[in-house]
Amino acid sequence: MYKKLLAGDRPWTPIQFPELPGEKISGLFDAVFQEVDEAILIADLEDGVGTLIIADVNHTFEDWTGYSRESVCGFDLYSLLDISDVGAKALMESGISSRRVVEIDANVVSRDGTLLPVHFTMRPVTGSDGRTRYTVVLRRSEALASHALAMANRERDEALKAKEQLLARVSHDLRTPLNGILGYSEILKGEVMGNMDDRQRKDYASGIHTAGTELLWRIEELLELKSIEDDDWAPNDECFNAGIVVSNVVQDIVARAEVSGLEICTEIDPYLPLLTADKNAFRKVAHAIMTDAVCASPNGAAMKVWMGLNSRGEMILATECRGQAVSLDEISSALEMEVPEKNVYSNAQKRNMMGLYVAKKVIERHGGRLEVGQHGVDGIAISAIFPAHRVG
Repeated sequence: MYKKLLAGDRPWTPIQFPELPGEKISGLFDAVFQEVDEAILIADLEDGVGTLIIADVNHTFEDWTGYSRESVCGFDLYSLLDISDVGAKALMESGISSRRVVEIDANVVSRDGTLLPVHFTMRPVTGSDGRTRYTVVLRRSEALASHALAMANRERDEALKAKEQLLARVSHDLRTPLNGILGYSEILKGEVMGNMDDRQRKDYASGIHTAGTELLWRIEELLELKSIEDDDWAPNDECFNAGIVVSNVVQDIVARAEVSGLEICTEIDPYLPLLTADKNAFRKVAHAIMTDAVCASPNGAAMKVWMGLNSRGEMILATECRGQAVSLDEISSALEMEVPEKNVYSNAQKRNMMGLYVAKKVIERHGGRLEVGQHGVDGIAISAIFPAHRVG
């Protein structure tokens, strides 16, 4: 049979290239197109223009890039490519005009904006109707696969490190007020300090209440953190007067500030437009920022709470304090949930900064940003910035 075929005793009929997109194709073509490990797309050559219009993509292409078939069909192939080599782009254009095979290295722009380096093979196929289509095969090189594996291992190690840091911080944040509660209650229970009068009992009871309140704050922050880090968390938007909310939070913070002899002054624009945001989350942001400012301010210093609009129409809630009881680096570490290997338990004030990380996440989910920087010679400024489209 083999010899007869070579001798031409049996005519050979080429397989017709399927019409795409359109009717469902089954059989050998689907088996190759959809089941191979390489990403494949099919593009039509637009007559007289030299533009390749995407007609179909396989499942591997969808998995690699994050695009669905429906979202890319009909688009110019160049819109998905980032070709940094000018020579490679010229080679591709030359291959299209001359209807020949082209092989280049290029970057495919994925749905999330990341660049996927691939070896790009483009081959023209002309059907019985005279139309020219191109099959484009994207192959990941071994170097790229190794890089992807290295990146995955790095992300895994960073995730494990972040988990360890979080556990260390949580352990510290919860144990400290809990130890205070147990210590004060033991003194009251066993009268360790001898017979106590009413004033002493009241002082110890006040200590228990303060430590219990702080422990509750820490637990609420942990629950809030778990909530906002879920992918489906979204602000429960409503329009409200943010200035009033901030003024109320200031009153809550005053008692804590007075313990350190800290003076708080406010400068809130009375004509602020309404803010569209999650009101409860905004209150927690304001509370976290002010609490951190109190922690960062030395005893007897002054702290300013400012609220207004910038030139871009963004709403800003800022705290400014002079002096540093907690350094700028320590605040930056709190924002990244980093716990130093040493001195984890040395500064009781640091545990109060955990809410700053939660505040940063909340603001980002609103499309805004949290900025921390130097204020004056030795001060610190913390600003929560909400985007202009949420104002008014």
